[in-house]
Amino acid sequence: MRQNSENQKLKTNHLKGSEDKKLKKILKNKWLIIAIIFIAIVCLASTYIGSMYNQTKYSYVINNYQDKVSSLSKAEIEDKEQKAKEYNNSLNDLSSTGKYDKDTVTGYYDVLNLGKIISYIDIPKIDVYLPIYNNTEDKTLQNGIGHEQSSSLPVGGTNTNCVLLGHSGLTTNPLFTDLHKLDTGDYIYLKTMNKTYTYKVYDIDKVTPEEAENYTGIVKEKDIVTLITCTPIGINTHRLIVRGERVDNTQSNKAQIKKVNQAEDSNSNSIDKVRRKLIIIGLIVMIVAILFTFSYCMRKSEKKGDKKSKRK
Repeated sequence: MRQNSENQKLKTNHLKGSEDKKLKKILKNKWLIIAIIFIAIVCLASTYIGSMYNQTKYSYVINNYQDKVSSLSKAEIEDKEQKAKEYNNSLNDLSSTGKYDKDTVTGYYDVLNLGKIISYIDIPKIDVYLPIYNNTEDKTLQNGIGHEQSSSLPVGGTNTNCVLLGHSGLTTNPLFTDLHKLDTGDYIYLKTMNKTYTYKVYDIDKVTPEEAENYTGIVKEKDIVTLITCTPIGINTHRLIVRGERVDNTQSNKAQIKKVNQAEDSNSNSIDKVRRKLIIIGLIVMIVAILFTFSYCMRKSEKKGDKKSKRK
């Protein structure tokens, strides 16, 4: 009888030991899962926060540009527009006589200069609302759309081709990532000074970088905008070209222009909304981090307690 009870105790202890091992294994896996979830939340939150930060930044930059334009007199605006058109005429004259040379066609940085931004682009279909800068340096293209200096300035007019470059596939900065979603017939809006220039997409091509040069020249008797970005995303072996031809701001697209203007008016309010979202996301991440740290500390204290009880 005594031997049977001892065997029973051994079996019970063995079962308890195996159950403890299983429990410890489950706990280890649980903490691993929690850690993975926490890392995933942080990564997703950082991407979302980065995207919203850029959205807020662009809205601020564009609002600042609009304020500067509003501070100009009608005569000053007309003077800047006239100089921009003269610059474009110089480019057109040069296109028939030889290759563009920035030393030959001067005044580029003085014409529409309101703090490096010369205009901004709005493509409602793909939620593009971005400042246009007066250079195409990599640092600039990381933060907005660049205007090709050898192309026409965004003030419209016959014999003009305004070439705009933008990146695709940046994690927290979409820029021209969704350009491939445009179809012929969609509208592109350039807002320079206090005017809206409307372009209707008529041509979409995918070409090599060398072939892309063929799309940057002036098209005679045309007023066009050319958007260029890298494709496929992450590989960047080719260039996606989207071209739009100028159309009048007539009844056919007046409703869309009204939507664009309404979006601009509500943009300053959206900045505050984005800030509130950023605060909420930050608080959520902070709470998750506190809970994770608290759980980790509790686990550490439990381990210390187990070691002390084993010593006793």
